[in-house]
Amino acid sequence: MPGIVEQLEFRNNYLYAALGNAGFWIFKVTDAESLSLVGQVDTTNPARHFLLADNLAYVVNDFGGEPRTNEVLSIVDVQNPSNPEQISSFPLPTQAKRLVMVNNYLYVAIYPYYSGYENTLWVLDVSDPLQPGLVTAIPELAGQDMLLAEDRLFIAEDAHLMVADVQNPTNPLLLNQSPLLIDYANINAIIQNGDTIFALNIFGDIGYCGTRLFSFDISNLDEIQQLDVVETDCGIYDMTIANNLLFLATDHALEIIDIHDPSKISNIGELETLPPFQQIQIGDHLFGLGRSGNGYELFSLDIANPENPKLLSKFGVEYLVNDFVAQDSRLYLATYWQGIALLDMSNLDRPRITAVTDPQYHAENSYQLVLEDERLFASLNGHLGIFSLETLDWLGGDWEEIGYGRYNTFSVDENILWLLKEDSIEAIDVSDPQNITQISTLDADSPKFNQDTNSQAKYLNQLTGSYCRYENDIMVCMDGELKLFNITDPANIFFVSSLVIPEEIDQITEHDDFLILSGEDLWLVDIANPGQPQIIDQFETPGYADNVLIMGDLIYVADRTGGLLILRLAE
Repeated sequence: MPGIVEQLEFRNNYLYAALGNAGFWIFKVTDAESLSLVGQVDTTNPARHFLLADNLAYVVNDFGGEPRTNEVLSIVDVQNPSNPEQISSFPLPTQAKRLVMVNNYLYVAIYPYYSGYENTLWVLDVSDPLQPGLVTAIPELAGQDMLLAEDRLFIAEDAHLMVADVQNPTNPLLLNQSPLLIDYANINAIIQNGDTIFALNIFGDIGYCGTRLFSFDISNLDEIQQLDVVETDCGIYDMTIANNLLFLATDHALEIIDIHDPSKISNIGELETLPPFQQIQIGDHLFGLGRSGNGYELFSLDIANPENPKLLSKFGVEYLVNDFVAQDSRLYLATYWQGIALLDMSNLDRPRITAVTDPQYHAENSYQLVLEDERLFASLNGHLGIFSLETLDWLGGDWEEIGYGRYNTFSVDENILWLLKEDSIEAIDVSDPQNITQISTLDADSPKFNQDTNSQAKYLNQLTGSYCRYENDIMVCMDGELKLFNITDPANIFFVSSLVIPEEIDQITEHDDFLILSGEDLWLVDIANPGQPQIIDQFETPGYADNVLIMGDLIYVADRTGGLLILRLAE
């Protein structure tokens, strides 16, 4: 799909989808393996959420900025799924969390993520969908989630459940507000099953998060009672109920909760899925580092068939990992305060650590690793370390404060280390680890940093800005302008060309005469002529592309929301 999948709903053999910037799409489903696009609408702004009622779709869409203050309700006629048509729209003050229809009135939970904007409940008259109108706004009935049970509107507000009478849409009345149901944090989402409402409570702080599922008896609205509570994993995206089973979609599994007896709910199993990977590397297999629950795990996948990658193994990591690189069956892990570890993955069932750096280097956080010429280069806070690959013995480095750190990154090519600092590019000779020497420095205020030329020679690429990284021989900084530099002579670096990028970019990956820029989206840039780089394509990822690798015509993307994406480069 061409956009971020924000919401899906299946109805009468059609799948309705809110696809972010791509708008509102409709697919016909003929069987489990057949899905065909039959209609689409480019909504006023990116489509985020929708409600289907009769032959209309009410779509909430926003412009995607921070804070989001230009949201719009689009009303789409879907009577003919092959020819959907937006027939009207209505402006909203800020983010809408939930839509509920009561007769011909649409209740909109306005609940912005940003401070300074009022939480409220809007009631819109949509009896004439061509001319929707605001009936009333009630701040006292604001909440994160809501659902309709008969003629009562249940609203999740902080740690309470509110019950409102909505028979008169011009004057909804608060009937009851339960006592404090949850001892801390909020009710984030609610779902109903008969006389029971199930509520999710997501909580946590730095280094820990958790989720609890509560069941509440609503048969007596004058006295809402808690029946039971069960703890679940952190990172829940959605929930649904079928056959007295409640399904929770988490960041690493599909959890199954037995709710036959709401007073004794229990977790009866889970179907494990892959978590979103933060980093990926390719050795004997594809290795991915992902967060699972409250820790980190390393996964190995068989990608012989890229259309059906298979999980081979996973391995719990005891410490925080900043970076890792792979060579065949060996993984090198850069950690916080634990030095660098060499992990032998030749036996996927029993990975083992075969070497670690000397304890004297553990006091230095290792932020970046580069494998080059049978040596391992590591940034250790403000220093550079060079280690042997087999034993991680110290070979040499530079213990001067020259800027090898978290916010200054580097790459190594043919014994030249290219160091990207906040205000300069440096070329450093590392052919002798015991005698590292600086070759040249190009300062940001130098005329050569912006000197135009049509040189076709070897070049570096940089995104200018104050926060910089280096990936695969490409210099990356964060203010949205791609810069190419001629580095044929390391002693004489100079500017070649630049290109404005529409959004923040975090990594650049080279492929033949193209660059793939990754961040919120993927951008394909043609650099066949370094003097005139051109954007030729864009792909909207589900969340944020943290890491990108290329093998042949396949692009492997570690997306923090969508997990592992495998894309094919078009010819």
